[in-house]
Amino acid sequence: MTISDEIGVWFLAIRAHTGADVFTERLAGALRERGVKAEISWLPHYAEYLPWLVKKPRPPAWATVVHVNSWLHESLLPDNLPRVVTVHLCVHDRSIKAHQTFIQRLYHRVWIRHCESLSLRNAEAVTAVSHYTARMTKRIFETSEIRVVHNWVDSKAPLVCDVQVPKQARPFRLLFVGSVTQRKGADLLVPIMEKLGGGFELRYTGTEEDLRKVGASKIPKNVIPVGWISSPNEVEKLYRESDALIFPTRLEGFGLVVVEAMAAGLAVVSSKCSSIPELIGSEGAGILCVPDNVEEFVGACKRLRSSPSRRQKMVRKARDRAERLFSPEEAVGKYVDVYRSVISDS
Repeated sequence: MTISDEIGVWFLAIRAHTGADVFTERLAGALRERGVKAEISWLPHYAEYLPWLVKKPRPPAWATVVHVNSWLHESLLPDNLPRVVTVHLCVHDRSIKAHQTFIQRLYHRVWIRHCESLSLRNAEAVTAVSHYTARMTKRIFETSEIRVVHNWVDSKAPLVCDVQVPKQARPFRLLFVGSVTQRKGADLLVPIMEKLGGGFELRYTGTEEDLRKVGASKIPKNVIPVGWISSPNEVEKLYRESDALIFPTRLEGFGLVVVEAMAAGLAVVSSKCSSIPELIGSEGAGILCVPDNVEEFVGACKRLRSSPSRRQKMVRKARDRAERLFSPEEAVGKYVDVYRSVISDS
């Protein structure tokens, strides 16, 4: 793929240690691999809510477009570059309000909505990481032009592993990857594992203290913390050692961990909400459960354990779907098209 030299992408991003950081790093790296000049300027986390305390960054001389998250405040953005704005998560979805604190709801409704409104209004192009996120953003902000570009699985990571049938001598290994929050459904993990019992084991990214913060008073022995994992190799090792991903989330802008698990050869049990159904599809590439329904998640995990052949069929379909729909070539190509269009129109 040959890309003309006129494209120079400057990413201006807040370091928040979330999936948006991963997105920015992966996209910048993928662009550089394809011959596009790309650079990230990281801002401190407090720039999100106290932007006036941050000196306005100066773009590189070679930059021809700036790419930002929709939450970035207008005061930090350059005046002389066309803007591409990506919406990663629509926190204004009413379905999540019951699981937010009063302070969170107020912050999102007053501050983040204000920032996003300005950001979307002044953008030359707006992208969203899923059709669900695009629909919600259009509904909330009455924005008509949003291009969907799905996130992707990093082609450098050796994600595909062998499908294995767990031996009777060990429990069926479930894995939860993500922040231990109510939005991710982490408060459901302990009730699910209590009902599943000793034939199942859950490993989760985080600590016991994290689970207690979301309401767990007693943590069963079959719930095992692995701490925070930052290395791709460590995440890959967790995938290889597990039998299925359990992800009882309540709201996802995209849900990268689901696609990574699909590509890694794990069966996926997740919630039928927000963007997750468009990732798993209707072809049997995973099991979708009613959000907050502990019994459904328990039943799905039991079916996977009792039927290795069902799990193997699911894994094959999941791998194929991840490879067809969530490849870096397609996603990066779409972003290059967006950059070219805004540069030519400016």
